[in-house]
Amino acid sequence: DPQKHPEEFHLFNNEFRVVDGPCYAFLVHGQGPAVGGQGFDLSNDDNVTSSHVVLEHNRIRNIQCWTNEIPALVVDGVVMNDVRGSVFQTKQATTQDGRYQRNPVADLQLMIAQAIHDDVLPSSPELQTEGNTINTTMLDWAASHTTFSPKYRCNGDSMHHVSKGMIVIRVEDTIGFDIRHNSIDNVENLTPPQQRDGNFSCTDYHAGASVENGSERQAGHVRAISVSASSGYLEAEQPSRIVGNQITSITTTSSLDEEDVRSIIGIDIQGRSEGIEVEGNDVDLLEGIIPQEDDNNDYIALRCRESTKIDNGDPRSIVLGDDNYFAQQVQILRHRLRRFLESHQHVAAGIEWNNGGCPFARGTGYS
Repeated sequence: DPQKHPEEFHLFNNEFRVVDGPCYAFLVHGQGPAVGGQGFDLSNDDNVTSSHVVLEHNRIRNIQCWTNEIPALVVDGVVMNDVRGSVFQTKQATTQDGRYQRNPVADLQLMIAQAIHDDVLPSSPELQTEGNTINTTMLDWAASHTTFSPKYRCNGDSMHHVSKGMIVIRVEDTIGFDIRHNSIDNVENLTPPQQRDGNFSCTDYHAGASVENGSERQAGHVRAISVSASSGYLEAEQPSRIVGNQITSITTTSSLDEEDVRSIIGIDIQGRSEGIEVEGNDVDLLEGIIPQEDDNNDYIALRCRESTKIDNGDPRSIVLGDDNYFAQQVQILRHRLRRFLESHQHVAAGIEWNNGGCPFARGTGYS
C-alpha cells in the first residue's frame, strides 16, 4: 500500500505487474543457467549442449513483460554486490548531491559487508560470503555522509545478469532442433525509456553479453524466435529447421536515447550458427499496429550474421527458402567483435566472477 508503506512501495513496486526481467515462452539452453548473453560459438563438448529439440504447434499470444535494468555500481573496476549477487542499488540509496540515503535493503547489504570485512562473518561453505564485493570504499562513503560520483555498468538486472529483453522462443547451445508451425501474436515489451539525470550515465556495459551485443542496452528488445550457437543434426547430417511459423503484432516502447535503441526481430539467427533451414515462415511484426510518430524502433523480420554461410550449397549453411514472407526488412549483420578487458576474466577455479555480479553464474566466462 503506497499510503501505509511508502518507503517499501518505492523500493519494491513493480509498476507494470508483469515479469520484470528476461522472459520466455520456451527456453532451451546448454548446461548451466541462462544468465549471460546469447551464445556465439557452439561448444565442442556434447556433454554441455542440448540436442534433438522439437517445438511445434504452439500458440503463443498476449504476452507482456518488461526489464527493470539496474545500472551496476562499479568501484575500482568491480561491480558492487552483496553475498547473494544482488547489486547495491545506489539510485535507490543516494541523494541528488551524491550522499548516502538510507533504506532497509541498502542498510542490510552494508551491515553484512561490514561484518564480513570485520571477520564477524567468516567464510564457510554454509555462509558463502566470498560473493560479497561491497568494499571498504563503499562502507566509508555510507558512514561519512560525503559525496560520491559513481560509475555505472549498464545492461544488467538486479543480479547483474545480462539484460536480453523479451525472447519468445530461445534455442541456444543446441545440436539439432525443429521450430515449426508455431504462432506468435500480440507480444509487447513494456520497458520504459531509460531516464537520465545528472548523477547517472553508462560508463561501460555488461561484459557477459554476446560479442555481438557489446555496447547495447537490450532491455527494450523483442525477439520472437532466437537461435544462437546452434547447428543441424550431426549424426544424420540433417539441417535444423525453422519452418512454417507465423509471427505477428510484436512491439516495444520507443526510446529516443541513442544508448537505448530498440530492435523488434521476428527470427534472429545469432553467432556462428550453421546447418539451419528457414522456410515457409510468415512474419509481419506490424500487423494491426499503427506505429507512433516518435517510433524510432528497428523492425527486422529476419536477421542473420555475416559469419554464417548463407545459401552456398554447404550443408552447414543457413538456407533461406523462397516461400518465406517477410513484411519487414531482412538484415545481414557484419560480425562485430570487441576487446575483453583483463579485469573481466572468469575465475576458472570457482563459481564467483571476480569483478562482481551473480556468484552462481557459470558458462558465459564473463560478468
